[in-house]
Amino acid sequence: MDELLIQLGNYGFPMVVAAYLLVRVERKIDHLSMAIRDLERTISLIPGSRVLSSRPVLLEAGEGK
Repeated sequence: MDELLIQLGNYGFPMVVAAYLLVRVERKIDHLSMAIRDLERTISLIPGSRVLSSRPVLLEAGEGK
């Protein structure tokens, strides 16, 4: 029983802390993504502005050289 508690303390606590931090970071990344989309929309409303797409572009072999 003592060995189980020791192992739980050694492995369980760090796993719980890591999971908690991952959830927090994911939420912050979602908020940052929404802010970037809002900024892109706002900039596109400025007369004479050109907003490049923020979506990744896949290049075919030989393109982009």
